[in-house]
Amino acid sequence: MAIRADITTRKKAEEEVIKANREKESVLNRISDGVVSVDNDWRYTFLNDAAMATHPWSKEETLGKVIWDVHPEMAGTVFWDKYHEAMQTKKVVEIESHYAPMDIWFSVKVYPSSDG
Repeated sequence: MAIRADITTRKKAEEEVIKANREKESVLNRISDGVVSVDNDWRYTFLNDAAMATHPWSKEETLGKVIWDVHPEMAGTVFWDKYHEAMQTKKVVEIESHYAPMDIWFSVKVYPSSDG
């Protein structure tokens, strides 16, 4: 017995999603500031090319990993506190502070969403 189904519509929809994701990534990679996304479980879902300049691991090694596992030294810093505040309140939080482990000053804006 053979079962056939026309999946043309589904395949076209999948191709459109892939195309839209590529376009989003292309746009975000043109931004000269680092852009990072994490989900509600703090797992990296996106890093643009600018973010990789100050990131210890490759994109492939990072995606899907928990931010606190990648940056355990962030615990106890203002960044840790403000990231958690943003996730809890779902309100935009701005941080400007020195990050001692990298000896860099960062200006960060955290834009929480329902997805992370």
